[in-house]
Amino acid sequence: MNAHILIVDDEVTLSLFLQRYLSAMRPGDQVETVTTAASAFHRLERVHYDLVIVDHILPDASGFSVIDYARQQQPTTEGILITGYSSPALMHAARAMGVAWLTKPFDLRAMLQLVTTYLGEAAAPAPIALPVAAVAAD
Repeated sequence: MNAHILIVDDEVTLSLFLQRYLSAMRPGDQVETVTTAASAFHRLERVHYDLVIVDHILPDASGFSVIDYARQQQPTTEGILITGYSSPALMHAARAMGVAWLTKPFDLRAMLQLVTTYLGEAAAPAPIALPVAAVAAD
């Protein structure tokens, strides 16, 4: 299945690294990045995404609002919340919304497994190493 994935995180290096990693591990998928909720809302109005991976704290909104908006546009859109500030309240809110979450820094294999699971596919192959320098070179 060729999925359409949107990554929303104001940490540009992390976004680009995750985009490269998922693109390498899931050939054929379209993986895009934006850095603000406003940019995400704009994209979500125009494009159907199968999955949004979103930082909990963005400069202009919460990650929950991005996932909620994505589901308003397309109810089948799945969401994964990433955060550097995990708490029991955050975990409870994520569970109530039906989204998974990963705490930064997260294991790339765990992210890949979540993506694979949420897109309804069999287990993915073992991840490859992607050098950070490859991200910075672009």
